[in-house]
Amino acid sequence: MNQRSGSWFDPQLVRVVDSLHRAGTLWTGCDTPEERERVMELEPGPVRTLAADQLDKVCEAFADVVDAKSSYTYTHSVGVTAVADGIAAQLGLPPATRQLIHRAALLHDLGKLRVPNSILDKPGKLDEDEWEIMREHPFLSQQILERIPSFAAIAHIAGRHHERLDGSGYPHHLNGSALSLEDRVVALADIYSALAEERPYRKALPTEQILDILRRDMPHKLDVDCFFALENFVEKTSSASPEIHSEAAAVATDQASE
Repeated sequence: MNQRSGSWFDPQLVRVVDSLHRAGTLWTGCDTPEERERVMELEPGPVRTLAADQLDKVCEAFADVVDAKSSYTYTHSVGVTAVADGIAAQLGLPPATRQLIHRAALLHDLGKLRVPNSILDKPGKLDEDEWEIMREHPFLSQQILERIPSFAAIAHIAGRHHERLDGSGYPHHLNGSALSLEDRVVALADIYSALAEERPYRKALPTEQILDILRRDMPHKLDVDCFFALENFVEKTSSASPEIHSEAAAVATDQASE
């Protein structure tokens, strides 16, 4: 914080915070969950209602912040959203549901802001302690989003994007009976996009190899109808390219707003 005084933060505020921190009183009054909740509920100023397109831009801005954390994820949230929009459109879901999926896909990885880059960018296999930290991020996404009452449905989807139909996912090991169609769409879009992106431990995979991998996880881990919708979407957009994100983003966004 002190290093960014005068560039990111007001120097006077930095001095005050630093003084309180040194005195051990910075978090006085925020020691219990109840006290922290009361602080979070304090309104910082006038409140106004955002139009749908304005809210989408806010979601996009937060997605950009998350993706910028690592050079390996700089298009991930946008990519997941493009694929999720495409799946939802192929399934013929109603506009309100598609809008919910669109926003949840943009915000699904908010919890990764707490994951150290030493883990996100690690070129080798994660050890158990590192995996424990990584497995927390969906729940953290849910906790962050639940602070906004109108984002309750988005929070639940974001918190379940690593769950699987057979209960083998994380963080809560939910099974198919607990996972909505929206959960299943975002979960599948997240896997597809991750496999289509370069990672520190592997290159991006080609489309057909990704689809073959996903087929092996049906129907015990992944939803069959969602997978067939993904196949149709990929075929319509870029069946010959593993990088569908940039090509499909405009198409998927148009489909989501129909």
